[in-house]
Amino acid sequence: MFESNSELWANKIFGQADLNDKRRTKRLVKLTVDMADGAGKSVVRASKDPASIEGAYRFIENDNIDPKAIAQAGFDATAKECAERRLILALEDTTGLSYTHDVCNELGNNPAGKNRAAKGRSLFQHSILAMDADTEKVIGLAHQQNYTRSELPQSLKNSGSARSRRTKEEKDSYRWEESSVSMHETFTRTDNIIHVCDREADSYEYMDQHLDSNRRFIIRCQHNRALQLEDHEESVKLKALIDFPHVAEHTLKIVQKGKGKTTKNRPARMANMGVSYHQVTFKRTHDADKNTRDEISLNLVVCRELDPQDEASRLCWFLYTNEPINSVAQAQKVVRYYELRWRIEDFHKTWKSDGTQVEKLRLGTRKNTERLSTILAFVAVRLMQLKEVAENTEEAKQQSCETMLTSLEWKMLWKDSEKTKPPSEPPSLYWAYYALAKLGGWHDSKRTGKVGMKAIWAGWVDLMIMLKGYRLMVELDI
Repeated sequence: MFESNSELWANKIFGQADLNDKRRTKRLVKLTVDMADGAGKSVVRASKDPASIEGAYRFIENDNIDPKAIAQAGFDATAKECAERRLILALEDTTGLSYTHDVCNELGNNPAGKNRAAKGRSLFQHSILAMDADTEKVIGLAHQQNYTRSELPQSLKNSGSARSRRTKEEKDSYRWEESSVSMHETFTRTDNIIHVCDREADSYEYMDQHLDSNRRFIIRCQHNRALQLEDHEESVKLKALIDFPHVAEHTLKIVQKGKGKTTKNRPARMANMGVSYHQVTFKRTHDADKNTRDEISLNLVVCRELDPQDEASRLCWFLYTNEPINSVAQAQKVVRYYELRWRIEDFHKTWKSDGTQVEKLRLGTRKNTERLSTILAFVAVRLMQLKEVAENTEEAKQQSCETMLTSLEWKMLWKDSEKTKPPSEPPSLYWAYYALAKLGGWHDSKRTGKVGMKAIWAGWVDLMIMLKGYRLMVELDI
């Protein structure tokens, strides 16, 4: 799915953008190429000449260009790709781009975080990343919604139950509903889409909306609801199911997670999980919209660690789904689909820090920021696609590197990496992956073999610079 030629890729994503002027669309494609080739750089450093710099800022600061129109062109391109696939996982999550400069005046009233400057604010995004369920490769960004968190209405202030008494439209959870509706309006085919969501989506209204619209979903549970099981007379609390017998075991790879503001450092490990599944029914909660159905019936998959080091770190997933589950294999498939949800977090990391550095933008206004951040969101997806090309080691060792690189590209990479004459047959994709990483300054100092996004992309950019220099020399007949 990775397109090595940045111009072909940018045209595919934004070439059909409706910006009310073909010149604007042309400039959008040009700006996207520059930002893709110079991922992580400022507009000035990524632009190839003074004219490109001036054109880029004219585009970014043009109030007649709607950021939503830019994004919609990218969503349309993703929808076209997804229509031909057997099954799509729509991985959903919310994040915030945090800023502390003048743009904060337009980003609401709540601080971006306890450790940030007092004037810090966030521009929030609810994103949906489309992944092929069969290949487990990212296809593209299917939807993204920007918003800010505004203050509570004056009538709800100074009240302990203020948050619970907000209207549905005032709650952050409503963004999940809006995004699902908007995505399905874009996609011509929706029967092959499963929405995969974390605990923030555990909303009665959200699940009711999915059921009314015949949308498929997997949602991790947050609330300890009273559940009526098909084979039990008495209701059972959700978390009590952790002690029910499991019917299968599942090995789960837990990725490393660094220490954050609210989380402890988590080393990578393999966890032995027990899997069980149940048919459950639960009633509408007192704070749910009264227009929703009285009760909801779903399948529930429980996946919990069997031999944790301690109870505090024990991993347990409770997963609601309307996917049919009549066998262990179907339950394990649901677990696997949720296991892939972390790729949306990988996208946010690539977008915000490891790839395009979107939080370093200093564009003054919200609309200017949205125009460029939207472009960079699609660039971040391309960075992910480049990295995942060779992450499956066994497949990568069997594939030719010409699935990603042209003949000229891999031969130049070989000459730089191996210092010898290129072989007659192209080397493997596995070799190309590590050769690019080394070109980008990567050293396996921790002996893990893991290559970060920054290194692989730095190697890619250096290779493109080498290629450009070679072509200029050929053109000048030097």
